[in-house]
Amino acid sequence: MQLLASFESLMPLKQRSNLASEVLAPLLLAMCGGLIGELCELLKRAGKRAITSGRERISARLLLELDWVPPDQRDRQASAAEQGLSYRINYKEMVQRVQADEAEAQDEWDDDDAD
Repeated sequence: MQLLASFESLMPLKQRSNLASEVLAPLLLAMCGGLIGELCELLKRAGKRAITSGRERISARLLLELDWVPPDQRDRQASAAEQGLSYRINYKEMVQRVQADEAEAQDEWDDDDAD
């Protein structure tokens, strides 16, 4: 969350995006696969789109409008393209998986605290 807040503070957008929110943080994590370099590139593209579109903030809608493929999905997308097929990314499912993983990790921390 601090990393997202740091990125946001450096972005030249006129409106606050609240990247560390409960909505955007899991979506960003799903889209970048937890890789800082991917997050940096994703946020650069999103910031550029926010400025050129006149929105001046990054939203979930803006992120989903980007032609972005998460690193763990790129091979699948390329294979589908080679076969003349389209490959659709289900970000909703990916975000739910991220949130479930976070909840599981929190449960483990809570269990450790109880011991």
